[in-house]
Amino acid sequence: MPFKKILIASVLKPVDDNRLYHKIALGLAPHYEVHLIGYEGHTLNSAYQNIHLHGAFRFGRTSLVRWTAIPRLIKCLNEIKPDFLIISAVELLPIVFYLKIKANKLKKIKIIYDIQEDYFKNIISQNVYPGLLKPILATFLRLLEKKTAKYISLYVLAEKNYKDDIAFLKTAPSGSVIVLENKLPNSIGTSKKEINISYKEKTELKILIYGNISENYGTEKAILIINQLNLIQTDCIYTLTIVGNCFIEKYLEKLTELASIYKYIHLNIKNKPIKYELVLDYLKQSDIVLMPYQINESNKDRIPTKFYECLAFHKPMLISLNSYWKSFLEPHQCSIFYNLDNLNFFKLHIQIRESIFYPYEIKENTYSSKNDLNYLVECIKKL
Repeated sequence: MPFKKILIASVLKPVDDNRLYHKIALGLAPHYEVHLIGYEGHTLNSAYQNIHLHGAFRFGRTSLVRWTAIPRLIKCLNEIKPDFLIISAVELLPIVFYLKIKANKLKKIKIIYDIQEDYFKNIISQNVYPGLLKPILATFLRLLEKKTAKYISLYVLAEKNYKDDIAFLKTAPSGSVIVLENKLPNSIGTSKKEINISYKEKTELKILIYGNISENYGTEKAILIINQLNLIQTDCIYTLTIVGNCFIEKYLEKLTELASIYKYIHLNIKNKPIKYELVLDYLKQSDIVLMPYQINESNKDRIPTKFYECLAFHKPMLISLNSYWKSFLEPHQCSIFYNLDNLNFFKLHIQIRESIFYPYEIKENTYSSKNDLNYLVECIKKL
């Protein structure tokens, strides 16, 4: 009996994305024929026979061309004829109305909405869009989510808090909302982990920043921290490696200029997503991961994927102070939190040198998504 087909659709996420490919697609592949359409990735050839990658999109985060994704998705729907459609980008939700209009000509497709972000909060809280446009765009997208809600068979949330924070989810039918956190995919293996990590005797500390590199993330402030740590002491050199993607050309030029001034900064930043395996290689080679988040309403109650990745590989973390994150990480003795407004750099240096990180091995269920993926498969089978 042939497998039923699932089409996973995104816009800015590459087809070999951590969550969409390494987690969801690989988790579903033993049970379904999986197709993934998204931003052009580093490969369009999956190592798995049951997964097919379609790199259909290539445009910037704020580009209006993003809205041309709908016609391209319609083309894929007509060619693939899936039984299930997983929508992983809010701007693709209008496809729901197309499927309703064409219901008599197309086979009935069950629609699953993968909510990776609270889009309303993101747009309002961050400085990606111009001030006057922010409330208009945020309100429009929230209205779009509400209007399409009755056609969604299953919601998959990246954060537990979304069910309480996003109003329209409170009225969703019982059993139609599940959580699939951004934990480490099963396909990413971890070797035996080091415990009782100490940097007391090291003469060079390799600091890493990785992911989406932007002004909103606080990358320049991170450079300031590393610069000050190098100025206030002579027993250790802090080097900073920044790896990831930056869609804003002027900001990338600014970081490149700073790296030419400070020789301890090393950049590997592209204007498109960097291969996930390469990012993990940098993570394994680092001593400490620096996360200079600028705390706002859109991120203060979210658990970043980086937390799970660092826990999986036993990498100490240096993080902007946030009480929600501190309560999550503190039991593992794996992190140092700082407040840049009143930061004593010498005390921070001493804390880094004298801390013992990861006194015990982190349990797999703290960072692994295995059980959640099994539940996702069972929920889809019931649709």
